[in-house]
Amino acid sequence: MKIVKVEIKNYRSIKHTVFYPTSFCVLIGENNAGKSNILSAINKVLGSKWPTPQTFSDTDFYGMDKNNPISISVWFNLSEDDEVYFSQRGLEGEIIGIRLQYPATEGTELNWGKVEYCYIDKDGNKISRPYISKEDREKFSMIYIDVNRDLQSHLPTSQWTLLGRMLKDINKELESDSKRRESFIKSIRGAMYFLRTEKFKKLEELIKFNASKQLGIPKEDLEIKFQLHDPYNFYKTIQIFVKEDILPIRVATEMGLGAQNAIVFSIFQAYAELGEKNIIFAIEEPELFLHPHARRHFYKVLRELSGQNQIFIATHSSFFVDLRNHRDICIVRKLHGKGTLVYQSDYELTPYEKEKVIKEFDPERNELFFAKKILLVEGDTEKLSFPIFAEKMKIDLDQEGISIVETGGKKNLSFFAKIIGSFEIPCLIVFDEDSSDFSKNEKDKESEFNKELLEISSKYPSLDSVMIPKNFDEFLKKHIGQERYEELCNKYPGYKGKPIKFKVISEELSIDEIPYLFKEILTKLIVLTPESILNKDLAETQKSENEEEPYISEDDLPF
Repeated sequence: MKIVKVEIKNYRSIKHTVFYPTSFCVLIGENNAGKSNILSAINKVLGSKWPTPQTFSDTDFYGMDKNNPISISVWFNLSEDDEVYFSQRGLEGEIIGIRLQYPATEGTELNWGKVEYCYIDKDGNKISRPYISKEDREKFSMIYIDVNRDLQSHLPTSQWTLLGRMLKDINKELESDSKRRESFIKSIRGAMYFLRTEKFKKLEELIKFNASKQLGIPKEDLEIKFQLHDPYNFYKTIQIFVKEDILPIRVATEMGLGAQNAIVFSIFQAYAELGEKNIIFAIEEPELFLHPHARRHFYKVLRELSGQNQIFIATHSSFFVDLRNHRDICIVRKLHGKGTLVYQSDYELTPYEKEKVIKEFDPERNELFFAKKILLVEGDTEKLSFPIFAEKMKIDLDQEGISIVETGGKKNLSFFAKIIGSFEIPCLIVFDEDSSDFSKNEKDKESEFNKELLEISSKYPSLDSVMIPKNFDEFLKKHIGQERYEELCNKYPGYKGKPIKFKVISEELSIDEIPYLFKEILTKLIVLTPESILNKDLAETQKSENEEEPYISEDDLPF
């Protein structure tokens, strides 16, 4: 059983959004976009706590407007076994849904003393019978790991957990009777040996094995044991102790947060391996406390687990983005007046494009999925030069959320652009009119390719494009003049590679020497937003009213 559709209304930053998660759903987006709110909403419906009016607070309402109820709907596709179970419960079909609404609606009135927690059909219509039972909820098992990774919050020994509060007074009563306590401890030590079943030993071994990989410690140098923390209940009050090489044994909760995080995920992995399948896991920022190699390893672990379970992650790391599985990617944005929205791609990769993805997309290029807007360029020359122009224009690309992405050649621009456009990421494509990627015999083909790029915004409204007359190198040389160009080349004779040569030349230019077309490209990037009209003519991009219009020759114009 896996979630196939989620619809959320009027919850925190979410006014109304619908998305269709895969078995490995990757939520990405900038801070405060609403990724955590999406996971929190799903957890309200499927988490360990039964929904009540106390589940929600005033701040959970979108815009704190309580005139519109919070509504969270989740639809599942059912396995054959699930279909049999729910058919016996009176629910037919391959897809069923659950809706949580607060306050409940009774006729035209809102009942603030009730939540509506019910089954719904595939169209979202309420199914009055049967009610959702405790046994039903076990079918929708969801485990939610938030950003709080200290081990104590994931053990039942904390007094702030429900179990901890219940046991606190009971343990006080037990400890007040010294004879009973002493007799009980003697008995429980024997019980500890008896209760250490094969499955329990396997759990210890799995956690040890996974933790050693996460921590980069040889398995033989690490000991992880469950020990009795409180004599009242063996299984529910265990504490984890760690023995690392020659260091003294320590309580795991006293280790560094990185080590605690590794153990938390080791428990998570062990649970997934030993527990039932078809579990839904939601993890916020799985990259926390993990170095790059560990991130890559953990991504593989999650990818493997998603085969028989469903994984939701909210991440800021490009290591957890894989364009080969681009349908997994959900870009989360918060737009003015619209709240949090989820963007997914409907673009179908061809077999050839899937091969290109393996070759062209890496964690550095995957950064484009985290950008507010993108400057898409052919190669390293533009990638190294435009940040320098931006700095001279007092434009902070990082503050603006702008990524400059080179595609490894002009012929790759179209492929990258289609992927970016399918996710509706604002993007400006900059390309040479006459590129060395096309041979002299391919100039007609290049002209058609140029036309395709210039008209791409008609198919993908978030994209726009600018063609540099001739090419970047010749355009810049012509603008600053041959004499100035040779002066700069002679100043740095050791730089032979074109990208580095033009980088140092760009660093030497004054702001007045930067071609006006290049300034316009960067200015246009600033005004690009998901809400903006992106296919304006380049000449209409904003200019400061107080700035004197610089002289532009006919050679500067891109048309």
